[in-house]
Amino acid sequence: MRIATSNLHADCDHRFSKGFLWGVCVLLIASILAGCAPEKRQSGTRIDSDLWNLLDQEQTQGSVELLLGPPTIASYTEPRWYYVFEARQRIWFQSEQVVKRTIVVLDFDPTNGTLQRHRRYQQEGASLPAKIEPESEITEISGVEIGLLKEVFGNIGSIYATQ
Repeated sequence: MRIATSNLHADCDHRFSKGFLWGVCVLLIASILAGCAPEKRQSGTRIDSDLWNLLDQEQTQGSVELLLGPPTIASYTEPRWYYVFEARQRIWFQSEQVVKRTIVVLDFDPTNGTLQRHRRYQQEGASLPAKIEPESEITEISGVEIGLLKEVFGNIGSIYATQ
């Protein structure tokens, strides 16, 4: 049995007009270009200039926490809080990059817990990653100092249960 192919092509020409094909092409190109838009993500506590201006020397740790929320990092050895904010961006198949980082450091008085000093470090683009200079070369650790003999011979006689 023989099928006439001319009738099939004639039906296809009526179904798919030029306007329909242009619409499909435009929709396809728009969806491809939508994937090129940068994917942006933010993390941490963003402290804008309005919140920064509200910080004053008489505030306690509790009032600062009510204003800014809990700190990102709280120091164990000294009354210091850190608030870190990062804005990240990924374009197409590239790896995610930090485009802006803000670090706010709050120092509190150890005796009464009031805010002594606050500093803000902002970095964008090429100046990343953040480099905060330490205030001293030595980090003090509270606890018991272990001498050389204690460190070498300290575990003699210790019994560990193994299964």
